[in-house]
Amino acid sequence: MRTFVCSVAVVLVLAFTTCKTTEDLSELTEGTAREALTELAAADSIYLALRDAQGMPAAAEAALAHLQGYAGAETAGISPDSSVWVVFRNGLAACVFEPPLGVLAAKPPEPRTGRLRVAGGGEVVARSVAVLPFTSEFGSASEEAAIGKLDTCFGGSKPATQVLRDAQVTVSAVQQVLISGPGVLFWSGHGALMPNSDFGGLMTCLVLGENYPTAAMARQVIQNYNQRMGSNSRELVIVAHKGRHFLAITPSFVYLNAQFDYMEGLGTNADKSLAYICACFSAFQCEDPIRQAFTSCGVDAYLGWDWAVSVGFAQEKQRDFFARATDTCSISQAFSVLGSLTDPTAFFGRSATLQRLGDADADVMIRAQMRFEHGGNQHGYAVTVAVSGQTSVTCVAGDPLQESKYSVVVNFPGSGPGLWNCTTDDDAEIVVTDIAAGRYYFVGKELKGVSGTIAADRYDGSAVSGRFSGILGWWQPPHDPGSDPPDATFEIQNGVFKQTGMRF
Repeated sequence: MRTFVCSVAVVLVLAFTTCKTTEDLSELTEGTAREALTELAAADSIYLALRDAQGMPAAAEAALAHLQGYAGAETAGISPDSSVWVVFRNGLAACVFEPPLGVLAAKPPEPRTGRLRVAGGGEVVARSVAVLPFTSEFGSASEEAAIGKLDTCFGGSKPATQVLRDAQVTVSAVQQVLISGPGVLFWSGHGALMPNSDFGGLMTCLVLGENYPTAAMARQVIQNYNQRMGSNSRELVIVAHKGRHFLAITPSFVYLNAQFDYMEGLGTNADKSLAYICACFSAFQCEDPIRQAFTSCGVDAYLGWDWAVSVGFAQEKQRDFFARATDTCSISQAFSVLGSLTDPTAFFGRSATLQRLGDADADVMIRAQMRFEHGGNQHGYAVTVAVSGQTSVTCVAGDPLQESKYSVVVNFPGSGPGLWNCTTDDDAEIVVTDIAAGRYYFVGKELKGVSGTIAADRYDGSAVSGRFSGILGWWQPPHDPGSDPPDATFEIQNGVFKQTGMRF
């Protein structure tokens, strides 16, 4: 999945400088993100200026032409509903859109309008990195399963996760990963407790794959790093393991290099970060804990072990976590259904427990989604939640990055959880657009021959989630939805929507 930015958010970039960045436009940095959002704001202005005067088709073509003329745009197009979408070379994806339109009979109730609330929770930046320094020792089946789930979210049919294995996990490689601030950092390897000679007490460290046959060679690498960085602090230490001398990063290394919050405030809901550090002591509380270094450098959700943990149990939990977290669960939901979090194997008289730390107000989600079943097939889409006041919410599903067969709107009233019958309750509606057929199927109050239910299980300051199902109708003019049965129906089963990032 790309990082998705709705046009309603681009007003936040208008105050940014419009000077062109000199950075590589294929890299996702603060500079390229701001420039891309500035171009989107310009396209949005063109679209709005021409929409009323010349009509939506002309407005869409003009906005598209502007985006196609930008060197940082990888591809752009116009969807069947006259949305203008663009994928930038740095991975950001954006859309200038209107409610669904087209040559359709029996137009359904208009979706409510509102503005996207970028707050509270939010999705991670659409970039994932896996750091696996010890696959030759641990094996990689569990790690590959987790990476496959992340690829499904971020890359579709092609690999999207940057993976560093064994000897590739060097000081310079990890430094670049931390500086880039990925949305998901998945680290699976060895952790260590070391004495902190600068402050006293203990510090927690992460062992790299970079290793040397002698301690003198490893010390020389550390000396070269300190000279290059102009540093005298203990950012790197040496850990002896199986006859080799491995380099390990300390909390000071993370403090100096990590930048996980550079996307904050850029007007996109996908600006959060998750660090799952599957290593011994990665969440151990001591005088200088590495967990605090990560959260202080912008990681919104941090998972790690508070003691030495057995390999099998740790791999089981990381596999199960990513399976659930990538299936539209928020981090807190995925964490809550992992079962026992305490390793049954004790080391040094104590058992490790998996800890979830970070910003308590940010219930982070890897990917928001709306999905449903129809005709025996499951359909899934990215989802936007628009809020109108405090009494209704509209969930609009669509994905400009693929050939979508349907678009979906689920609208329900209320400022909290609830259950609504679409044919008897006000403002409870489900709308499906069959793009190829050019038809709206819908269900609403007092319509004939249709049915539908919407259940909002969660609707609070950080997330909205729920379920929907029904038999929707399409009416051929001059048939009246209020008095005639539908000419065709569309059945939805097991519909689900989940989205974070709301504030009331």
